[in-house]
Amino acid sequence: GGGEEDHVLKPYVYRCIKQELVGRTMQKGIYFPVALPPLPNMPTHSGLGEVAIFQIASIQMNSSEIPKNANGNISDFRIETCDSLSSLTILPEEQEHEETMPTAAIQMDSTTCPGYEALVKEVVSISQIEIHCASPTGVILTGCTGVGKTRLATAVIDELFISSSRQDLDRHESKILSSKEILLEASSSSTMDLGNLKRFVLSHVMSSKKGQRVLVIDDLDTVLGHDDETSSMDNEKRIAFHAITSIFDDLTYSGGEGTDRHRLPSFILGICCDESSTIPPTLARVGRFEKIVTMSPPTEKQRQDMLYDMLIDLNINIFDDTTKEQCSQRWSSAVAPHTAGCVAADLRRICVDAITRSKARSQRLKSATTSLLWEDIREATRACVPSQLAQLDVSLTRNFEKDVEIGLKKNKISPREKFFRTWAQFGGYQETKRRIFRTIVWPWERHHSDHADLGRPISSLEKEVPPPKGVLFYGPSGTGKTFAAECLAMSMGLNVVRVRASDVLDKWLGGSEAAIRSIFSRARAASPCILFFDELDSIATNREDDDGDSTDVHSRLLSTLLNEMDGVSSDRSKNDVLVVGTTNRLEAIDAALLRPGRFEAHIVLERPSINDIHEMMQIYLQKVPISNSVALHDTAELMYELEATAADVKGICSESCLHAIDHTDISTDEGVTLKGKNIDFAIRSWKR
Repeated sequence: GGGEEDHVLKPYVYRCIKQELVGRTMQKGIYFPVALPPLPNMPTHSGLGEVAIFQIASIQMNSSEIPKNANGNISDFRIETCDSLSSLTILPEEQEHEETMPTAAIQMDSTTCPGYEALVKEVVSISQIEIHCASPTGVILTGCTGVGKTRLATAVIDELFISSSRQDLDRHESKILSSKEILLEASSSSTMDLGNLKRFVLSHVMSSKKGQRVLVIDDLDTVLGHDDETSSMDNEKRIAFHAITSIFDDLTYSGGEGTDRHRLPSFILGICCDESSTIPPTLARVGRFEKIVTMSPPTEKQRQDMLYDMLIDLNINIFDDTTKEQCSQRWSSAVAPHTAGCVAADLRRICVDAITRSKARSQRLKSATTSLLWEDIREATRACVPSQLAQLDVSLTRNFEKDVEIGLKKNKISPREKFFRTWAQFGGYQETKRRIFRTIVWPWERHHSDHADLGRPISSLEKEVPPPKGVLFYGPSGTGKTFAAECLAMSMGLNVVRVRASDVLDKWLGGSEAAIRSIFSRARAASPCILFFDELDSIATNREDDDGDSTDVHSRLLSTLLNEMDGVSSDRSKNDVLVVGTTNRLEAIDAALLRPGRFEAHIVLERPSINDIHEMMQIYLQKVPISNSVALHDTAELMYELEATAADVKGICSESCLHAIDHTDISTDEGVTLKGKNIDFAIRSWKR
């Protein structure tokens, strides 16, 4: 709310929360329902008349139980909100100061997870299965770092409580417990007794009430460990792991020693950053975490929903003819296509960076207003590198079109128009460009874009043709293969992860294979993106060429590359990583990589023709004053006879401009003009 409604609503909600907390034993992290009776003369969108869910984020009082004073009032403590997720801080009354609440401090409705509503409903439906033989005891939620797993778990808890009847709300309890706390307890104990550690875990969520109790174990991957780890924490990890699994065993085989069945959690949700293939079978089996739910990186539509949810709470600069909701919708729809590979944490980082730019501008201009401008969001988006691609060689392709950057143009640019506009800087090779669009770009757009944005209906036959898994550019040196891969990424609006042989090859046994697996894993976490292997023949050599000891290393490296492209160690249900390679020696690449399903699209770039060279020279010299005596077409014919490549054409154009500058008297009023003798000198120097 805002204005007079806000001044009435906040104190009323705080009183309701205080009345609910009086006499209750409080613990950090617990959730509790609060009934908000309706008030007269309050609008229906205020959230009153419903049940809201709040969480205690921290307690700064000596006692964990809130007492009443001598008069029976409840003025001995106060409440502060921590963030927009209905989190509360409990403080003594004497610490209270003037109220300086943020404008969006309390979220009156249940915590949501924008873009992942369907996944929330899926987990909720799993937890509500009442058939004893079919109800899972636990679910593992996996996903990359920053995708929003903890927030989704919070949304699941709120959905569970809100869907329950009002008389059952008091019997429901939940707790989000980090595995790091369990590991810290195991390492701090002198005896490291399994029973004591299990009681420590249960003490954070269990009470004497009989009802639904949900236990969320966050950071589960910290106690999993791997077989090759020999650190000093292995023993503590093992005990913490057994403490978690023993809780499942008590649930499955009721009547565990010293454990009351009704004091156990009725549903356990684990949160893990590891891929499903790395979770130990002893944990992901019947009777424990029986189901694994993957939280995939957000799609463009999901990123748009997240950005809208973040922008709507910010002080953005609103146009005269729009509302805040319309402006937030325009900005989010304009930014979402340029954030491929970003997760929720990255989108939040974009908003924080934009706010920082806005405040810095207001301080520089000594302005009292700090409203967020579109330029702040745009520049923050251009500078944001997906967190999963950090410390990798990443090329960002975020070119905002001036006519669509704020969503003012109703008719979006079609994929075909965008493709040829981007490839205009790649001179020549018109037939090759058309083939790239027909076999690579258009199938990708059909499978990864909304059909309403494609400009024409899609036939049933086109829907059955999947996009290629990999693209290989090959041809003589200097024909523009690397530049073609960059133009492909820009036309598709995808980030490029560049991989060289020096980034992969390692002196330790197994290090090269681990580097390949890590690169593919991070690329999948930041999908959609392009994984670009420059000089592919230096990594994936032909196994038939036996040249001694190095063959064994490259054979293992090739085997790992084949497995990753086939998806043996990952879920290939969504093909969101396009693998692109370049090579000068097609015969040096193993034949297993060149078959369909791997590098199936082969694009050859031969030496340019006369028309290709002529078009390249027009592009390179489009801003250079040229004498009327210069005939570019004749020069193109000469360079074609000399078998010049695209790199040679660019070098000759640069050398001719430098020669013209060196041999022109700049003291005169005449400007520097490119003459035929300058081009002839550059060609002679190149042939020499």
